[in-house]
Amino acid sequence: IFTKFDSSLQPVWSSYYGGASTDNLQNVSSDSKGNMYIVGYTYSSDFDTYNPGGGAYYRAPTANNSNITNNYIAKFSSDYQLAWATTYSENSTFIGVECGSNDNVYVYGTSPGTAFDTQSETGSYNDNSYNGGSADYVFLKFDSVGVRKWATFYGGTDNEGGGVTGRSGMNIFFNPC
Repeated sequence: IFTKFDSSLQPVWSSYYGGASTDNLQNVSSDSKGNMYIVGYTYSSDFDTYNPGGGAYYRAPTANNSNITNNYIAKFSSDYQLAWATTYSENSTFIGVECGSNDNVYVYGTSPGTAFDTQSETGSYNDNSYNGGSADYVFLKFDSVGVRKWATFYGGTDNEGGGVTGRSGMNIFFNPC
């Protein structure tokens, strides 16, 4: 369950989102148009996804209600309708989401292996291979309609799984804006 509050801290809208098994919402962000983005992970094999077409990244859930998880990204429009929802990879965790001033959507998290789907972008840091340890950081960029522009691993041979934040932090500072 998540709730949107107005500037006077009054609830405007609440919704339940997920499937029949365990679903975890990790982070929420909004863009300049009032669209809301959420990221997290799910164990639900029936997790609600939506492909809007137009080249948006889309992957149906492969979670199995017990030991396989999927991370997910979902977009709700400013009038609270599900506009895009996809799972991304197995047994990875999306920790955060930030919307840049250009309404690009930046997602970050961790992945424990090679099943993570990468995409290079000219002029950006690109690492298409898992580097070892129990997890590497992953960073992704999507445009405002869900088209994936960039996805990369970031890490060394040890565990990169500590705190990650989009605006400030102690371990990694990731500021796409």
